[in-house]
Parts: sequence; structure tokens; C-alpha cells
Amino acid sequence: MQAEEQPETSVEDFDLDESQTLAKSALVAVTQLLERYREHLANTQEMLRLEWQLITRSLLVSFFLLLAFAVVLVGCWIGLMTTLAFGLVELGVSWWAVSPILFFLQVILLIWLWMNVKRLISSLGFKQSLNTLLGDFEKKQE
Repeated sequence: MQAEEQPETSVEDFDLDESQTLAKSALVAVTQLLERYREHLANTQEMLRLEWQLITRSLLVSFFLLLAFAVVLVGCWIGLMTTLAFGLVELGVSWWAVSPILFFLQVILLIWLWMNVKRLISSLGFKQSLNTLLGDFEKKQE
């Protein structure tokens, strides 16, 4: 049995027109893909710009609404303190005693608020995060 002879392919047998056509079509495909990526990047940049404008506007509106809420809250607090002052005066307490009574009442309420805020923050885990950050900072200083 003889082994069948396979014809050797040489460089001359390779069709240059076909390889040039394949290279051109690959170049066109890569160019189109690159153009699509550029369009996608431009669309993404425009979307991010619009989202940033929306976020900025919403933060500004939120700030002013919070400010308005604080103004109303302060107004209500002043009204409550004024009502308490007039009520104490109607009960026969002198104006000189009403002022320190209301002052100490506000200090007690502020201390109570501060303690509740500290408890809330510690339950949310900020204390552990702060300790972690400060611990890392102290280790880097040593």
C-alpha cells in the first residue's frame, strides 16, 4: 500500500484577492464597532451629565425643604415656649423665675436629644466604623 501523496500548498497558491477582501471586511467591521463604542460613550456621557443636573436640582430642593421644615419647627418651639411662659405667669410665677425655668427646661431637653442621637448613631454602626478608621489612622502614625 502506498501512501497517497498530498499536494503541497505553496504561497503562490494562496489567493491574495481573497485575503485582501477578508482584511478589508475585518477592517470595516472593526471601524463600525469602534464607531458604535464612540456613540455609546457619547450617549453615556450625556446621560451622566443629565443625571448630575437632576441630582444637583433634587439636592437643592431637598435642602430648601429641610430649611423650611427647620424654620417651621423653630417657630413652633418659640410658640410653645411663649405659651409656657404666659401660662406660668398666669399661675403666679414672676417673670424673673419664668426665664430660668424655661432655660433649664430647654437645656434638659437638649441633653435628652443629644443622648438619643448618640444612642441612635451607635446602634447604626457608625461608632464601629469610626473606631475602625481611627484605629487604622493610629496604627499608621506609630
